[in-house]
Amino acid sequence: MPFRTILVGVDLTPASAQALARALELGERLGAQVHAAHVVDHACLRPEEELERIGAGRDREALERELVGQARAELEGVLARVPGAAQRLAGVHLRVGEAVDELLELAREIGADLLVVATHGRQGIDRLLQGSVAEALLERSPVPLLALRGGGATGPEPAS
Repeated sequence: MPFRTILVGVDLTPASAQALARALELGERLGAQVHAAHVVDHACLRPEEELERIGAGRDREALERELVGQARAELEGVLARVPGAAQRLAGVHLRVGEAVDELLELAREIGADLLVVATHGRQGIDRLLQGSVAEALLERSPVPLLALRGGGATGPEPAS
């Protein structure tokens, strides 16, 4: 099955920069388009009542704009650490919502036939509290998923 469109989930960690570099290499070998996506977790956007209670003095839309702006800047930083990423990517996407839902929806929209994500190897309480996007994608994705273990000795890290 030839892959023509690859979607890489980028969670702004060094592991996801490595996954992006690998996906770009794979895309070049296969002649596939590669898209990168980051999702700002809507759980970070507290209800307006909670914002008032903690004295944040901002509405939900203002907070969302600020978080999206910060995420955009951080995503650009990740792309800058992967040589040629900005020029080689067919698309860079920034969404707000639940990571798994948003990545699957975007994959459908762009016709992705392969998803690529980094795994972090969380165990115990960290995994319980933070969950595993890779595991949820594996369970729910209608297309193949390539999960790359971050931080291992699987090759060089993207250039700094």
